[in-house]
Amino acid sequence: MKEYAVVYEWAGTNWSAYSPDVPGCAATGRTREEVERNFREALEFHLEGLRLHGDPIPEPRAEVGLISSPRAAGGSAPGCLAGRLAAGSPSSPQSSPAHSPGASCCRSRWWNP
Repeated sequence: MKEYAVVYEWAGTNWSAYSPDVPGCAATGRTREEVERNFREALEFHLEGLRLHGDPIPEPRAEVGLISSPRAAGGSAPGCLAGRLAAGSPSSPQSSPAHSPGASCCRSRWWNP
């Protein structure tokens, strides 16, 4: 038995599910439980179709991880990556011909001096 990573997303009116390892296989449902059931069925149907056509069954390769974001928690990040790279330093944003720490991306998304 192979275990595939599955992404479940709330789309505002329903849930959707897909696996990065199984392109073309997706499902929807009104609830999280329903979309999980529907995706299990869709996955089995999809894999059976691959078998019948002699196509290879994809190997599970995706890894799942979580990343914390200070911005999502209401904090601020130390400047956008473009500003830090333009300044030649990944740790401090500065003005440069290519980018300014006051640029709209820094002002609206990351840079809160």
